[in-house]
Amino acid sequence: MKANESSYSKRGGIFGTITALVTAIAIVSAVLLCVYIDDTAAETYDENGIDVMILMYHNIIADGAKPSKYEINFSTLREDMKYLQEKGYRSIDSRDLIAYTQGKKTLPAKCVMLTFDDGYYSYMRYIPKLLDEFGMKAVVSVVGDYTRLNKNNPNISKKYTYLDFDDIGELSRVKGVEIALHSYDFHNIDKTRKGAARAKGESEEEYAKTLTADSERLIDALEKVGVKCVTYAYPYGSYSKSSDKILAKLGVKCTLTCNEGVNVIKKGDGLGLLMRYNRDGRWKNVEEIAYFRQR
Repeated sequence: MKANESSYSKRGGIFGTITALVTAIAIVSAVLLCVYIDDTAAETYDENGIDVMILMYHNIIADGAKPSKYEINFSTLREDMKYLQEKGYRSIDSRDLIAYTQGKKTLPAKCVMLTFDDGYYSYMRYIPKLLDEFGMKAVVSVVGDYTRLNKNNPNISKKYTYLDFDDIGELSRVKGVEIALHSYDFHNIDKTRKGAARAKGESEEEYAKTLTADSERLIDALEKVGVKCVTYAYPYGSYSKSSDKILAKLGVKCTLTCNEGVNVIKKGDGLGLLMRYNRDGRWKNVEEIAYFRQR
């Protein structure tokens, strides 16, 4: 009887171990399945289109400095990224958008593009650390003519120092950074032309030559530091009916404006004249934009 009890006890122990093992496998499988489902939900394709919010930033200034419409304190920008991360947004760049419209990849269900215009030197100081901390991406649009107003120029304000071409090349190699065109010399306002728009009295042929020459000048300078661009941010948000077509011949696949609104992007869409919201540095937080309060 004792022998039988011992045998039964051993069998019970084995069965108990097997049962525990099966239970453990089931739990692990369930966890993995949930991870898979969550990951699948994060990446989506909607035949009706997906919302793409694009935020436009300018100069990043130190904490304590007075913010303005086009200047945001570092800590405020950091809070923006923290907010977006906590709300489930994932940042993308224009290369992600291009691949999405070509059917080569999906996009996050909640996505946002962070753009930084004009090529301020402050971007070197702040953007890499923020992208690393929050795992985000940034599209940095640079102006060729502004590169002369760099850190080595003794005649400029430190607050308004810009990246030179070597700086741009270095920044382009930071994980998550995409460099975009913002014209070479269309930021000098005159009475006939605003930004990249067609000038008064300018023929279509003359305009095409002018926009092409200015863009190629910047493209060539950037290629010398290893940077290739597919995105063009229109200076002052100004453009003409033929602007996108002219830039497309130079390899530009995505253009950005200053028109405000949320983009709805579908597979097969072109990526011209995308809308952006300027992130006013005086706002307490990014929820000043109604879109984020409604999500």
